[in-house]
Amino acid sequence: MAKKTILLLLVSLAVAATACRRSDRGHAAALADGTLTGRQWTLVELDGQTIDASAAAQAPNLSLTSPDNQASGFAGCNRFTGSYEVAGNELHFGPLAATRMACATGMELEDKYLAALGAVRQYRLGANQLELVADGRVLARFDSR
Repeated sequence: MAKKTILLLLVSLAVAATACRRSDRGHAAALADGTLTGRQWTLVELDGQTIDASAAAQAPNLSLTSPDNQASGFAGCNRFTGSYEVAGNELHFGPLAATRMACATGMELEDKYLAALGAVRQYRLGANQLELVADGRVLARFDSR
């Protein structure tokens, strides 16, 4: 009888420890979800250059969803989609797929924007502002509406 009680106690402790670990991960994800995801981020600066969205029909943007970790947006001419991973303040985009329409304007901006997303290693959040960073340098800056 004592062996069954000890075994039951050990199993209960193992289940409780696993639940705590899952809860901690869920809490970290919830913190990220509350600020990084669930918003449309509008590109306002790319590689130190201000983006003039008034000339375009639609401003380049980025949306991140959770728990599926999907990134999507408009790059200047085409829409894109792909995956991302976030851990703490680290952010990495997986391969991004984009439609391939030809546009009279926006193609150069699009190429630079998609290349910047591929180079991102970290992010910083401010009041309604997102910065995507690599090697300590801000690659892109966004505002949220």
